[in-house]
Amino acid sequence: MKEDNLKIILHTEFIDKIHYGLTLASASRALDNKVTLFFAMKSIYALVEKNKKLGWTELKTENGSSAKMFNESLIGKNIPNFEELIKICIDLEINFMICEMGMKFLNLNYSQLRKDINFLDGGLVTLLEKPCDNSSLLFI
Repeated sequence: MKEDNLKIILHTEFIDKIHYGLTLASASRALDNKVTLFFAMKSIYALVEKNKKLGWTELKTENGSSAKMFNESLIGKNIPNFEELIKICIDLEINFMICEMGMKFLNLNYSQLRKDINFLDGGLVTLLEKPCDNSSLLFI
């Protein structure tokens, strides 16, 4: 694996932006870069699972459409939908991190997050420490 390192901070409540962050992560990882997705504040809702209901389904797009409508439009256009992208990111061993401050702000705990994702421990300081020379940081 190359030393290049991409860190993507997702700080949005909009499912279409989170979807694009997952797309960027998987494309970069497919190019053999190490990638970390950092979910901050309301983007964390995309990874919540409550009573077997996935949190991303309750989100909206930037223009106000429901996440379900957005997801259906992706399927209709043969574009990987949200669940497919999550699975791709897991299969590609992309790192997932959750902002500890965001968890506190939203009154969430780790037991409320999806069980199919292994989350790295730490917060923003952990994400930003030890940058390599070729690292890139994207903020969505």
